[in-house]
Amino acid sequence: KWRHLSHRLYQLLLPSSLEMYEHVVILPDQALHFLPFELLCASDTGSQFSELDYLFRTHSVAYAPSATRWLWQAGRAKEALRGWAGFAPSYENQFIAQGDTQQNQALSLLVREGNLALPAAQQEVESLMRITGGEIFVGKDATESRFKAIASDYQVLHLAMHTLLEDEEPLFSKLLFQSTDSTENGNLTIAELHALSLQADLAVLSACNTGYGSLMPGEGVTSLSQAFTAAGCPSTVMSLWQVPDRETADLMV
Repeated sequence: KWRHLSHRLYQLLLPSSLEMYEHVVILPDQALHFLPFELLCASDTGSQFSELDYLFRTHSVAYAPSATRWLWQAGRAKEALRGWAGFAPSYENQFIAQGDTQQNQALSLLVREGNLALPAAQQEVESLMRITGGEIFVGKDATESRFKAIASDYQVLHLAMHTLLEDEEPLFSKLLFQSTDSTENGNLTIAELHALSLQADLAVLSACNTGYGSLMPGEGVTSLSQAFTAAGCPSTVMSLWQVPDRETADLMV
């Protein structure tokens, strides 16, 4: 049933001339923001999920919030930057702000479930550092203030950490950095990202639900991924669902 529906969506949403091209840029509208187009099937054959004729097998797929934004980013002048930087908090002795009720509840839930620690996140950025020759900021060094201070200096930003989504106030959805910070609370919100000026070509958001958020009329999805785009980063790697720690590290490497 899933294979049949996926193929039907492929027929409805994608042009018959698609085979003439290798690269596809999707500008989704409304609920299509939540559809992973790369998993649409070109045919209705295959008995296993691993055998299906997914779009990503034949095309590279990218997304853009608008044609205007995509063209502006494609023609943007590049500055000389450092290569790759990875951030991975350890969340040891993580402080939960008493005044932030929503954050308190969410982090407390992560603690009770035993999901606050992300041991594979640090291993993830350490492995990628050996591949890229870049720099990493882990544990107590993976702070919000450090990210804000140096993010505009790097060509690729890789963030392996927790996220908290705020459905009622989407601009306060956040990436959770190390909270042992003298100047910041460790919560990098969508609102704060909009105020940054990034020069990076790519941000890899190795965390849960970084492409998911509230659908706003005329604006699309208010997500962490969109916030990086608004801050000047033309490309992000994002997730539309919760992602497991160990498997995500293996996938990123």
